[in-house]
This record gives sequence, C-alpha cells and structure tokens, in this order.
Amino acid sequence: MERFNIINLIDETFEALEQRAKQKNITLKFDKEYAKAIWVYADKKKDLSGSL
Repeated sequence: MERFNIINLIDETFEALEQRAKQKNITLKFDKEYAKAIWVYADKKKDLSGSL
C-alpha cells in the first residue's frame, strides 16, 4: 500500500490502454480537469490489464 495521486494513475492507465482500445473501437475519455491532486492510500500495482 502506498500514497499516490489517483489522477496521475488514471492518466498513465489511459495512455497504456489507448492503442488497445483504439483497435477495438473504444474511446477513452477523461474530460475533467482537476486543479488539485486527489491523494489515496491503496495498492497502486494492482493488475487491471485484463480490463479491455
């Protein structure tokens, strides 16, 4: 478990899945800007790679 900014993790995840989503005609959108970090305490390394 660690403390991290969830917004950064979402951005990184979108970048990692963008090409795979495009191949399946899926559009990924994160259309809200956040002025402040959203800090969470969680398992950052949880594998969600099978999500698409």
